[in-house]
Amino acid sequence: MSFFSRIKNTFSTESNLNEKWSVPETNEELEKLFKESSGLNLIYKHSNTCMTCIFAKKRVEELLNSDVQINSFHFIEVRMSRALSNFVSEKTGIKHESPQAILLYNGEVKWHASHSSIEVDAILNTLKEIN
Repeated sequence: MSFFSRIKNTFSTESNLNEKWSVPETNEELEKLFKESSGLNLIYKHSNTCMTCIFAKKRVEELLNSDVQINSFHFIEVRMSRALSNFVSEKTGIKHESPQAILLYNGEVKWHASHSSIEVDAILNTLKEIN
């Protein structure tokens, strides 16, 4: 792949999702993440037109490609799924921002961050605290 192809792919307005992402379409699909026995789940809110989102998504995807023990990764494209983004905000009490990552453990928020604060090390440190 040429240098310019890699640049184009990095700054594409398409999501180019890893197969490990789940893309919820209904509130019911997300509701199960807020149950006491749901385990570890990560919700990531993204906008395809935001450069900060593109870089944050790449950082979160480092976890997808690792052996980290997170049950599921949920990708919400906020411009296409504003209602789902609002639902997550209501359930968590966390004001919507994008990019935004929220780590849930058995339905409770254990960590969240937005913009450039979305860092793999912060997520890994939270996972150590949980285990």
